[in-house]
Amino acid sequence: MMIRYLSLSFAIALFMALCVTPITAETTSSAKQKHASGSAGENHASLTSTKSTVEQPALVVYYFHGHVRCTNCINFEHFTDELLKRDFAKDLQSGRIAWKVVNVDLPENQHFVDEFKLYTKSLVLVPQKDGKNAGYKNLTKIWQYAGDKAKFQEYVKSEIEAALKGSR
Repeated sequence: MMIRYLSLSFAIALFMALCVTPITAETTSSAKQKHASGSAGENHASLTSTKSTVEQPALVVYYFHGHVRCTNCINFEHFTDELLKRDFAKDLQSGRIAWKVVNVDLPENQHFVDEFKLYTKSLVLVPQKDGKNAGYKNLTKIWQYAGDKAKFQEYVKSEIEAALKGSR
């Protein structure tokens, strides 16, 4: 019984360490050292986005993650990608919305941690005005809806629609 309890405690502690690891200067500086030494493990592109025909998007949707990603963290990206391609396909294609997935553990992406005050994996909406950031909103409730794809997508969709209305 004691071994089962310790195993469960260890599993919970490991989950918390992997999923809710704060993004700090320490984690980004250790990532910089790993990246510089070539032992970062995964080789993710720093940014991915859909092709756009418009130079200036009205809204940039960012998903920020680190090298270590749990099931929830991966689902956040997949749920958002699916939502954008399904409900905002025309906006993506026209360039009105830009969708970017960013690994903040890579040295070239560290500036996002300070710019958007990131402390964990995050979905951030950044309205644009005259080609510049016009504020941002970190959608922190994604963690509440991590286990419910429909509610997650409903929440994110309503936030994107509100951000787009505000950009007109």
